[in-house]
Amino acid sequence: MRRNPSRFVLAVLVVLAALVSAVPPAAGAAVPCKFLTPDEAASVIGAGARLRGAIENGACSYERGELTLTVAQPFSYDDPKIVVQGFEGLMAGNGGQPESDIGDRAFLAKMNSGYQLGVLKGATFTALEVYGDGSDGAEVADRLRAAARKVAARL
Repeated sequence: MRRNPSRFVLAVLVVLAALVSAVPPAAGAAVPCKFLTPDEAASVIGAGARLRGAIENGACSYERGELTLTVAQPFSYDDPKIVVQGFEGLMAGNGGQPESDIGDRAFLAKMNSGYQLGVLKGATFTALEVYGDGSDGAEVADRLRAAARKVAARL
C-alpha cells in the first residue's frame, strides 16, 4: 500500500501541534523557544505573553489570557518533494492564500478563531498559529506575518 506523502506530512504536523499545546509549563528552568523570544511573542499576542511550553528542537507555545501563539515543530525530510507536498496540502486544505517575503514560500489561512501561517524554507516546513478571543483582526494577521519572518530567518 502506498502512503500519501501529503497526508503523512499533514498528520505529523497535526500531531506535533497537539503535542506543543499539551506541553505543561515546566517547573524550574524551562526550555526556551528556539524560534520566538517572549518579547517577539508579545508583539503578536500582547504584553504579558508567557511561554507555556517548548520542545528542545523548536516547537513552542505562548499564551496571554485567551490568546495562544504556537510554532509547530519544523519538519524536514530527505526528499524535499514530500515537504513541499505537505506544505501545499496544508495550504489547500485550509484555504491558505500565498504570502510573499516569508521564507521561500508561505501561506496565510483564516481559521475559525485566528490564523495559521505556513512557512517553507528549503526542505523545511513549519507553521505558526494564533487563536483565541481577539485573534480575528487584520492587525493580528500582520503581527503574525512579522513573527513568521523571524521564524523563517531562524530555520
